[in-house]
Amino acid sequence: MTTATGTGHVDQELREAIASAALSDALLTRAKGIMAQIERPVRLAVLGLPGSGKTTLINLLAGATVVPAGLRLPSMQLTHGMQPLVKCTLPDGDVQIVDGLNMADVAALNPIFLNVELPLPALAKISMLEVVAKASVEEQSRALMWASKRSDIALWCSENMFDEAEQNIWSVAPDETQDHGLMVLTKSDRMGDMRRRVDHLTAKHGYAFKRVLGIDAQSAIQARRKDGSVDKEALRASGGLALISAILKDVDFGRQAARDQAEVFLHQIDYEPAPAPAPAHTLKAVAPKTPVVAPVIAAPIVASKPAPVSVPAAQPVVVKLTLAEESKAVCVEAVGELEAQNEALAQALIQGQVDGEEVLATCLDTIGWLSDYLSNNGAANDPVMQDLRETSMDASDLMQLIELETGDTMTTDALSLMVQLREEMQAQIAA
Repeated sequence: MTTATGTGHVDQELREAIASAALSDALLTRAKGIMAQIERPVRLAVLGLPGSGKTTLINLLAGATVVPAGLRLPSMQLTHGMQPLVKCTLPDGDVQIVDGLNMADVAALNPIFLNVELPLPALAKISMLEVVAKASVEEQSRALMWASKRSDIALWCSENMFDEAEQNIWSVAPDETQDHGLMVLTKSDRMGDMRRRVDHLTAKHGYAFKRVLGIDAQSAIQARRKDGSVDKEALRASGGLALISAILKDVDFGRQAARDQAEVFLHQIDYEPAPAPAPAHTLKAVAPKTPVVAPVIAAPIVASKPAPVSVPAAQPVVVKLTLAEESKAVCVEAVGELEAQNEALAQALIQGQVDGEEVLATCLDTIGWLSDYLSNNGAANDPVMQDLRETSMDASDLMQLIELETGDTMTTDALSLMVQLREEMQAQIAA
């Protein structure tokens, strides 16, 4: 696992190798290509029939109302930029730039394609392509093939339970697009039992997608407050958190694949990074330690004292589950690592050695490690441990979301989440 001081060390070494003037032209071209893959935002395409909720989903993922309701606009690409502007491709091929984000003015130009640049945190990680096409199978299939060449992840939005027409359209998608495709059952607020419908679609069509998800997009958008913070429980209940987490995990997977290429490349050229002076305080790297080996012990059941004989009516039995000994040893180990990481972060912040972005990276890595560590260790039949595993996985999803917030509390939220996880495990250890 990487930490704040280790995150991006491969990136930095690759940059140093590129700037060293020691690479041949062929190696330099290869190194720059790998660096471009690491730095380029992952490309997300949002597809579906007209009225399937694509625009609402774009607004949710962008974290802002990019397209107001009721405007008829063509396909558009959303990318990160320092200032809001829209590059409008007109029917005659000319490109006209509109400063700001006045989409009514943009629509009046009758453009055939838009490139929207916005200074939104989400767009630093993903660019988004909303694909607009007529409802016919032929037009939609053509648009899907066009988008598949310009995207890394595809969302297929459906409000019709992925009917026969949608199935015919999606069937033309290349295998790689289907492998990284998510079906999103939109407008689930109108459809009753979201989980039941998602399970049905997963069983019937899940083979054609990486995952099937349901979302009440309007409720998810309302979970984002005006100050940039997020009502995380409301976002979770709407299905928005699961969708954002699924996308960001695919983004992280793609970037890690590029970093793996960089590491192999650096090894092949036998690159030795220049030694750097040790900082006054180095963040402790959290890595899974060998778990304590112990026999699997079922979680003991502790019951309250039986009711006195003089009381004729049966009294309710209070059942209290506690951690199995094997699981308790794992949690003690995990708590120690969290405490060490919290202490290192606190000291580094006090000494000005890390910034908010580095803190977020460390918290994300730490909670990701914790989720993996608890999943792979401890008693398999321990219900208390299973609750802790689910809590850590939820926390990992929340950390992905915190990365996209625009408020001033991101660092505090991330650190608080680490503290809450530690306290939850400590409480179960002491129970």
